[in-house]
Amino acid sequence: MGGNNSSRVEYLIEGLWILENLSGICLFEEIYSDFTKEGISTDLITSFLSALLSFANEAFTDAIQHIQLSSRKILFELTKNVLFVAAINAKAPAADAEIKYAIRKIAKVFNKKFKSSFKDGSCGGKVSVFNSFSDDLRKIVKKEPLTLKFLTVEQAINKYQKQMLKTTQGYSKKIQDFQKTQTNMTKDYMKEAREHMLLRKKEKRKKKL
Repeated sequence: MGGNNSSRVEYLIEGLWILENLSGICLFEEIYSDFTKEGISTDLITSFLSALLSFANEAFTDAIQHIQLSSRKILFELTKNVLFVAAINAKAPAADAEIKYAIRKIAKVFNKKFKSSFKDGSCGGKVSVFNSFSDDLRKIVKKEPLTLKFLTVEQAINKYQKQMLKTTQGYSKKIQDFQKTQTNMTKDYMKEAREHMLLRKKEKRKKKL
């Protein structure tokens, strides 16, 4: 496998995450298709995937090869220091073996370039050093990544809090408007009731006369 067919398969990759095995930290990400919900956190994605693989490795004898979703397939490639996670459209016209070959090619380039960055299996938290891999990846997948960058957990929480505050303020205004309407209706009703009572009294006085 390889050649033109491999290039075609590599082009099908919609998202790539590279996680450090020891810490589970996302060292690198590149997104080619806006397939996620707005504001999703990279930390949430990578933490979930890392925890899932750890669970599978501890609980079962077989390692997870991929996760099948309704519209996406998530494939894994575990190497000595890092885990490669690639998102592929579920309807992509390629076999799993072809896609795995493409991911291994990417893994080989990454591990060769950053071999010296890992001491005792860890990069020591120096994530920025891996940013340059974006240039290497462009040559492999033959397409430009999106400028979209996922939010951190803190950014996602802040965004959620702002949305909740906006929603709460919206409901508060609706309640105030409703209460104001009810108050005005009550005033109008009381006014009409008083006018009706005065009219009845006048009519009774006329009858007595």
